[in-house]
Amino acid sequence: VMASKKNMPSIVSSEESDESSLDEDIKDLQKSSKVMATYLLETGNFERFEDALRDIVKVGLMTVSEANEYERIVLDEYERLMAIEKAEELQAKAAQSPLDYVERDYDLPYPVNNDMDSDEED
Repeated sequence: VMASKKNMPSIVSSEESDESSLDEDIKDLQKSSKVMATYLLETGNFERFEDALRDIVKVGLMTVSEANEYERIVLDEYERLMAIEKAEELQAKAAQSPLDYVERDYDLPYPVNNDMDSDEED
């Protein structure tokens, strides 16, 4: 693993869990889904994420439906982070130039004819 590459956060915690901590696992997944979504936002490395999910299903840490559900949670979180980032960018733009869009002259898609009453006919 190269140092410059950001390591993908692990999806499931390495500690063995007993049945009683299922709630903890779900909390962990929600926490990890936020971490994972942040990772995806920073790296855009979706293939690696999907490979990791496939591996987890392969070794039996999750069922296919659990993996799909987890992926859905992560992608929802990813969308939310994207929206926040976009909103922040827009706010920053608005703060820099609040009047820009007001002052810009709008280009009309058709030429405006000033003298309406002159007939074109010869």
